[in-house]
Amino acid sequence: MTDAAVRASAGALLHLRQARVANIARAIERLQDVGFTAIGLDGSAERTIFDTRCPEGRVAIVLGSEGTGLSRLVRERCDLLVALPMHGRVDSLNAAASLAAALYAFVLPRALEGDR
Repeated sequence: MTDAAVRASAGALLHLRQARVANIARAIERLQDVGFTAIGLDGSAERTIFDTRCPEGRVAIVLGSEGTGLSRLVRERCDLLVALPMHGRVDSLNAAASLAAALYAFVLPRALEGDR
């Protein structure tokens, strides 16, 4: 976590759990071992976030680099791959915007169901 990241998040990063890992595929495997479902955001995925319900239980959303996306090993380790459908001239979003869209699409419906 860099000073620039903290400033860009307006300090929100200081209130989130974080971990630095050397091998992302191995870290995903560890998360799966303790009950997480790993969902990878992948522009070439067959399913979109609109036609995929968020799995029950704990979820880890996995993003790739802004240039190349998820690596092959990370993509293979994920339980589910979903794409964010893009319309118009823009073919992708930056990592922060992609994560925000995924959280909105997955977390908000689950929260609204809990309010019923």
